[in-house]
Amino acid sequence: MEMERYIGVIDLCATGETEVLYPFQRHLGIDLPIRSESEIESDPDLKNAIFSLADQTTEDLLILFVLSYAGSRKISVALDVIGRISRSKNILTIGIFSGEVLGRNDTAIGFYNSTFLLNSSEGSSWISDATSIIRGISDTIVVPGLIGIDIADVKEVLHDAGETLMGTGAGRGPDRTIIAAKSALRHLSSQSPNFSSASGILVSAFDGIHANIVELDRALQIIAAAFNNEPVIMAGLTPDDQMQDNFTIKVFAGGFPHHNLHQLSGPCR
Repeated sequence: MEMERYIGVIDLCATGETEVLYPFQRHLGIDLPIRSESEIESDPDLKNAIFSLADQTTEDLLILFVLSYAGSRKISVALDVIGRISRSKNILTIGIFSGEVLGRNDTAIGFYNSTFLLNSSEGSSWISDATSIIRGISDTIVVPGLIGIDIADVKEVLHDAGETLMGTGAGRGPDRTIIAAKSALRHLSSQSPNFSSASGILVSAFDGIHANIVELDRALQIIAAAFNNEPVIMAGLTPDDQMQDNFTIKVFAGGFPHHNLHQLSGPCR
């Protein structure tokens, strides 16, 4: 099964850069005809048209990433519509937003299974960070690996996970997996001192010519020991010959108590 056709990206800021950075992702266009808040409330035909457009856009999807780093009324309504439609279809809906979007749309964001909050500025740095999240979650599903993660595994960790963190780490040499795991945990700690209270962990690992399950297990033991209450951990390992002796790991942590890691006060990264 070609899993990439079931994974989609909507970039509400319409930069187009995500398509370049992640070319085999299914990119979806959505242009909501909204001019004012009163217009959508007073025109039921327009509201129905918006819902119909979002419904068609999300057809056949199992995972949907929604990106936005700018806040506006149009984006607020788009976030709300996409979130409601996706949840009704049992699509795993993952929002990647800036602090500005969070502040304006905290109610709409409540319809998303998982949200990442980035504080990068507009432009390539923000898109690069967002793409890193998309690839970290998607590549272990789409790219054949020693240990694969399927969509059900991702849903188990990120369904209703609330605010979610990503920690990245890299290492090389004989202890590269240990170095990478500890680096990823430090990255998580730098984002929130409460990261260890997560109830769900998704680990996406990429290794070079020496990729093996034993080394991944060493990294997973270190990661598991850093969290309280024995969280659910799903892990994937994908070989990449171009990495040679390098090992990289991305640790996604979600399901924090009350889904409110930072009291909705701003970006967590």
